[in-house]
Amino acid sequence: MSKRLVAAPSPLVALLFLLLASRPAPAEDRPEKPTLYAVVQVGDAVEVLPADEVKARKEAVAEADKADAEKWNAAKKAAAKAKEKFAEPKPKKTSFKVHGAKYKSPDEANEAKAKIEEKLAKKGAKKGGGRG
Repeated sequence: MSKRLVAAPSPLVALLFLLLASRPAPAEDRPEKPTLYAVVQVGDAVEVLPADEVKARKEAVAEADKADAEKWNAAKKAAAKAKEKFAEPKPKKTSFKVHGAKYKSPDEANEAKAKIEEKLAKKGAKKGGGRG
């Protein structure tokens, strides 16, 4: 009969065990991430949205622009078919700009919104107040 020797676990194995034992908790046990807020400019309007809704809002604006363009094309074709003059200008795409998506509270985002609106008002005054 032979004696079997059992080696003690190496420090590397012990370290690996500790690393695996200290894994992060499953998703349901983690605290919920705080909601961040974004300030977006849609056309001339400035809005405050939860940051995770920005993409959906941008897609909605794009869909509305697409619907307007389709309506304009249909009206243009109808005028051409009736041999009438069509003077309506093609609709412009609505501008969409994210001014920041890192605000931790709605109040902080609203303060940023007020500053942006103030800048836009000054910019509009400069455009309208030129020589003429």
